[in-house]
Amino acid sequence: LYFGHLPGFLRALELEDHFRWFFYGPIIAHIGMIPISLVNARAALASLERARRELAAGTSILVLPEGQRTLTGKLMEFKSGAFRLARGAEVDLVPVVIHGAWRIARRGSLVLRPGAVELRFGAPIPPHEYEGLSHDGLRELVRARMERLDA
Repeated sequence: LYFGHLPGFLRALELEDHFRWFFYGPIIAHIGMIPISLVNARAALASLERARRELAAGTSILVLPEGQRTLTGKLMEFKSGAFRLARGAEVDLVPVVIHGAWRIARRGSLVLRPGAVELRFGAPIPPHEYEGLSHDGLRELVRARMERLDA
């Protein structure tokens, strides 16, 4: 959904397990998606460093800060990696919410249900707006912006 509506080329952090999926895994590897581990901190840090280099080279990186799909449609706890990446790269952050997708493609199910999905974009957050914030402060700023988009 994101790639059909965001301009230009971008990469995404993708759960490392997805790279082992039949058909899908080789495709995301070929187009340069970045595997991220939820269980191996050293591998996760290496992935974030790769993403930082991509950002420095001018490539946009899509990061889903929750690390998984919601079961209820409500935002879940945000992981810290996205915010460490943003602070280290000093780039604009663009809050984006997919509204309604959880009803169509439920986590843990292969069944797709009919329904409407809406991508909602917030105003970019430039580095000068978050330069004095901790990782947690930045996480809360982005979360507040995303909650407004999701209302």
